[in-house]
Amino acid sequence: PDRPNCVCSQATDELHAADPLPMLATPKASLERLIEIIDGLPRSTVREKNANYLHVEFRSRVMGFVDDVEFYVDPADGVVHFRSASRLGYSDLGVNRDRMQKIAREYLGS
Repeated sequence: PDRPNCVCSQATDELHAADPLPMLATPKASLERLIEIIDGLPRSTVREKNANYLHVEFRSRVMGFVDDVEFYVDPADGVVHFRSASRLGYSDLGVNRDRMQKIAREYLGS
C-alpha cells in the first residue's frame, strides 16, 4: 500500500523494501524454522500454511489491531519473500519492520 505501515521483500521503494530471507535446505525446513520463531512471539496465530506459504496474524497488545504477515518460499531464487502489513491505519510507528528484523535475526541465528 501507499501507507508507511508495511514492509515487503518484493517492494522496490525505500519506504517498504526489505531483503528477503535465504531459503534453508528445503522450503519445508524454512517454514518450520519460521513457525518455531513465530510460536515464541506473543499474540501470533498461524492462519494458513502449505508447502511454500505461511500466513500469520499478530495482534497488538493494547488495542488488538491485526497485522498480517505472509511468507512465500521461492525455491527457484532460493529465498523466502515476506510481507508484513497493518490492516488498519496509516502509520504503524515501524512495528512491522521491527518485527521482521527480529524474525530475520532469529532465522539467521544472529
